[in-house]
Amino acid sequence: MVLDNYIIVVLVNITSLIDENGCKYNRFEQLIKVLSNIQDAGNKIIIVSSGAIASGANQLNMEFKSDELINQGFFGAIGQCKIIQLYFESFGKYDKTIAQILLNIKDFENEKKKAELLKTLDFLLHMQIIPIIQNDCIGHMNWNSVDKCFEDCIILSLAVTFLIKADKMIIYSDVDSISDNYFENVYESFILQ
Repeated sequence: MVLDNYIIVVLVNITSLIDENGCKYNRFEQLIKVLSNIQDAGNKIIIVSSGAIASGANQLNMEFKSDELINQGFFGAIGQCKIIQLYFESFGKYDKTIAQILLNIKDFENEKKKAELLKTLDFLLHMQIIPIIQNDCIGHMNWNSVDKCFEDCIILSLAVTFLIKADKMIIYSDVDSISDNYFENVYESFILQ
C-alpha cells in the first residue's frame, strides 16, 4: 500500500509494547521508524496512544486493581509521563516534534471544545508536528479492566478520525479480546450518532 498525502490516525496499544520487564524498545523503535517514514512520504500522522494505566503499574512494579477507581487516575498519571517520554525520545531521533493532547470521549460532546480541538490538530499537522492523544486519566469513564481502557481508546480514535476527516485509521495492537464484530458494532453505533 502506497501512502501519500493522507491524514492517518494510528491507535497504538502501548501494552503491546510493554511486558513484565518494561518496554520492548526494539518493537517500539521499529514502530516509530515506520511512522516517521510515513510522515516523510508526505502524510500527516495523529497517534492515539493507550496503555497509560498498564505503563504506570509496570513502572511502579504494582498490580492494577480494576475495582479501585483511584488506581486508574494514579497509574494513568504516572504512565502518561512515561509514554510521552518514550515518544519524545524516539521521534526525536528522526527530528520529529510531538505534542501531547489529553482527551476523553466527553470532550467531543461540547461543540466549542470540539471546534478548538479541530483548530489545534489542524495547526499541529500543518506544522508537521505529530499529536500524541492520550485518554485523560482523570476525566474517563469507570474502566473495569485494561482491555476496557483499550476499547475506550478505539472509540476515542474513531472520534478523532471523524473530527479530522482522516483518510485512514490504523490499529497497532496484539489485543485479541476485541473481535472484529465488536469493532464493527462500535463503528456503526458511532456513525449513527
